[in-house]
This record gives sequence, structure tokens and C-alpha cells, in this order.
Amino acid sequence: MKAPIFLISAALLAGCAPQKPLILDMPGQTQEGYDKDKRECAYDVEKSTQIADPSMRSIFGQELDRALRQRKLMISCMTARGYTVRP
Repeated sequence: MKAPIFLISAALLAGCAPQKPLILDMPGQTQEGYDKDKRECAYDVEKSTQIADPSMRSIFGQELDRALRQRKLMISCMTARGYTVRP
């Protein structure tokens, strides 16, 4: 019985590992332009992810899902504006 609990705990902790920082680049873009685009995308992403996924049973699962969706939407919004993701 302890083995499944250990495996589930390990999987959850692996999901909490820090993600690589998101580096977005657009040649010729000023810092002010980047800040404006990032701020506008962050606003849209926040509006789009206010509702939690009810299929997630715990608040931890809901917040993890929300964080992953926010990152994905932020990348989509910024690439739609012409930015590219750098490793």
C-alpha cells in the first residue's frame, strides 16, 4: 500500500519542479514594447484562466493545471505578436 502512495507523491513533486524561464525574443523590439506586449498578454491570460477545471479533485491539482494553462496561453499570445521562444 505504501508503494502507490510513494509513486503518486513522487509524480506530484516532479510536476512542481521549476520550469525553465520563458525567454521570448523579437529582433528590433524595444524594452518598452516588450513590456507592453507582455502586460497585455498577461491580462488576457488571467481573464481566460480564472475558472478552475472542475475535473481536478484538489486545489493543488486545479492550481497546477491553471499554471500550466497560463504558461501555454502566454506563449501562444506572445508568438502571435511575433515573438519567438528561445531555449
